[in-house]
Amino acid sequence: MVLEAMRLGNRDQRGIDEITEIARTIEGRPRPVLEEVVPRLTPLLSADFASAYRASPGACGWHLDFAYGMPGRMKSLMVDFFAGTPSRRPFFTFDLLSPEPDQRNVVRRPNLNVPERTFRSSPYWARVIEPSIGPLDHMRVLLCDGPTLLAWVGGVRRDRFTSREAKILASLVGPLRTRVALEQRLLRADLLEKGIAAALDLTAETMVLCTRDGRVAHASLAARARVDSDPTLWPRLRASLRGLVVPGVTMSSVRVAGLPEHVLVSFGVPLAAADFGTRVRIVRGQWRLTERQSQVLGRVVHGDSNKQIAERFRCAENTVEVHVSALLRKAGVQSRAALAARFWTVVDN
Repeated sequence: MVLEAMRLGNRDQRGIDEITEIARTIEGRPRPVLEEVVPRLTPLLSADFASAYRASPGACGWHLDFAYGMPGRMKSLMVDFFAGTPSRRPFFTFDLLSPEPDQRNVVRRPNLNVPERTFRSSPYWARVIEPSIGPLDHMRVLLCDGPTLLAWVGGVRRDRFTSREAKILASLVGPLRTRVALEQRLLRADLLEKGIAAALDLTAETMVLCTRDGRVAHASLAARARVDSDPTLWPRLRASLRGLVVPGVTMSSVRVAGLPEHVLVSFGVPLAAADFGTRVRIVRGQWRLTERQSQVLGRVVHGDSNKQIAERFRCAENTVEVHVSALLRKAGVQSRAALAARFWTVVDN
């Protein structure tokens, strides 16, 4: 539709600026921009009502993804109409999945672009338009991201729309298209996150997705179930994240631009408490540890601090420091992390 040259009034421009500012401002988790904008479009376009919607195919027919601003009866009729078309694309003046190039991001008047008798003979007219709103004038824009339809946005009224309303709607295409496209990308990212979580929960393996500093994004159901029965799970995770080679633990790096590096950590067969005790006895024999040194070693491997160990054994922190120093010397290492690594990699002779 070609818009004739004209100047908009100050009131119109203020309305355009207000909606543009809404589209360009994102704070926290705001509601969808079209839900917020549609009520403001109705008076700005001097429409009986403005609305926005999108539909897509689903397993049981088409589905109305969202619909803002529609009269209740019209929305109900649209839901029923889409749900009743499982095997064919509903009649519209554009492709609902990928509008034709000349339909994208331009203001159009379907009543003028399509012969009225053709539009009136369509199932959509008979089952939705005529029962709900009748033969009113329509003006709309298809917000598209490339070939993909993001939303139908427009207004309906009894009188013919003029170039003024068309120019107002055209001026909002850019900011609204950009914002809705961004919202769709964020929703897809959220969907991907939920998909990863669902995939981890479906697997029987013990897996954890976390950052390099140990912040857990998601732990599989198997991992959460093992926390109580396998007290070595988190210490082994922390040891692996420090770059230590821990038996039965494998890691894969996951990088996403703009986020810190994550790792997908997979644990093998659970290390039972009895197995841990056996390993302590093996290490004790090879390193010639005292009973107390063996006990302190077990807590160091579990990730306890000197203060926590002192409280557990009801002794002074200085005493714990003496034991830890002796352990480092007997293991031939320089740090607690290296001590834990040596613990996990000692082989029984």
